[in-house]
Amino acid sequence: AALSVVGTLALPVPARLPLALASTAPTLARGAVTLATRGVKVQVLDALSIGVAILRGELFTASAAQFLLELSECIEASTGRRSDALIRKLLQPNPESAMVERGGEVVRLPFAALVTGDRVHVGAGDLVPVDGTVREGGATVNQSSVTGESLPIPREPGDPVLSGSALVEGRLVVEAERVGDATTTARIAGFIRESLGRRGQTQRLAERLADRRVWISLGSGAAVYALTGDARRLESMFLVDYSCAIKLGSAVTVKTALYRSARSGILVKGGPALETLAGIDTVVFDKTGTLTHGTLEVTDILPFQPEAWPRERFLATIASVAEHSTHPVAAAVVGMARAEDMAHIRHEEVDFVVGHGLATRVAGGLLRIGSRHYLTDHERVEFGGRTDELDALESDGKTLLHVALDGRPLGVIALRDRPRLDAAPTLRALRAMGIARMVMVTGDRRVTAERVAAGLDLDDVVSEADPERKAAVLRGLKQAGRRVAFIGDGVNDGPALMTADLGIAM
Repeated sequence: AALSVVGTLALPVPARLPLALASTAPTLARGAVTLATRGVKVQVLDALSIGVAILRGELFTASAAQFLLELSECIEASTGRRSDALIRKLLQPNPESAMVERGGEVVRLPFAALVTGDRVHVGAGDLVPVDGTVREGGATVNQSSVTGESLPIPREPGDPVLSGSALVEGRLVVEAERVGDATTTARIAGFIRESLGRRGQTQRLAERLADRRVWISLGSGAAVYALTGDARRLESMFLVDYSCAIKLGSAVTVKTALYRSARSGILVKGGPALETLAGIDTVVFDKTGTLTHGTLEVTDILPFQPEAWPRERFLATIASVAEHSTHPVAAAVVGMARAEDMAHIRHEEVDFVVGHGLATRVAGGLLRIGSRHYLTDHERVEFGGRTDELDALESDGKTLLHVALDGRPLGVIALRDRPRLDAAPTLRALRAMGIARMVMVTGDRRVTAERVAAGLDLDDVVSEADPERKAAVLRGLKQAGRRVAFIGDGVNDGPALMTADLGIAM
């Protein structure tokens, strides 16, 4: 079209008409087909505008109008491509290849060659390429990109793993149950790509209004021609009163909003979600990972033998061993010891019990650090005399790091999620934007929930709520006439995210 515009000015007169017809033929043909199959729509007005110009010999005008049409379509397509490309970049990609057992050997195969039943070997730092079940090995797996869980989780034989998860440490042999386009990562990617193509009510309304305006344009043009008999004025009416601008503006606006949101780290489920967001008057928050960071800080240090192991020695020893691990619990303990400028305690080489904890010899004894499951079930360390105390800490929403020396309990370190410093300002900003009601729902105990809610100016706090109760709270608000958005993170928030008018996943 651009060459046609230049050609209708620079080429000899005999060559201008064939060039203009070649440039505008797709629009003329589309208008004729639309008239024959769907009736009077925007495409018909496009064809009439350009056709009248050609019939009157206004070849430059026809070519310029065609150029503007193609430019508008190019803008919309380019915005869409940039949105799609950015989202594909933001999604965890599938690995190009994987290590698979074939014919009694472990060989590297392309990702597309994986089949159900394959035994896939995954090492530290690798992405899991399939959905499946662990058959051998042990590892700590980071599933945050798939499930939103903030802390890496241990995986051992019999446990499920999801594609897109990353192995922090250890090694696994996974039996593939879903591969290729059936994996969790592929289905998430497909869902997002599909959602980008969904048109919202506003966009559909704009298209209907644009089609209706065609009749107004045709009627106005006929009236002008009837009154003046001037075909040039008729041509001007068709060219100036361009209905496609209504339709184009809405589409480009939606695509641009999706693109700019994606650049800010927000993946939006198409135009309908944007429209729903505009009408929200109530926001319900999950606590963990939403109003809190999802990262840990040390809250309690409890040595069981304070005379032999006072707080300073206990914490410094645990931190000296934990600094060899990249686990978030270990990082929190090490960070506290460094903040208090504690000395490093000498110890022997550290053994990593992948997915469970650490072991080393210190002060002449065998020190083990890890979960209660690891120490109690695997190492037969009994915490029976401290059960009530430990249960109270856990019921207060704290994560416990258990420590044993020579098979006897030595102490625990309790950690808890840190509240977000920007939570209160963000909620105040939401109030200023017109959000009338804000509620927090959490599975934590009342005392923990109220501690986080303090100073947040929430209208209500619902504690000890399982996933079903969270969804019930949302249904109650909707039945009361509220337009509800739910903000959460993690698989356990799935029912609430689906029940809300708009689900926002951190």
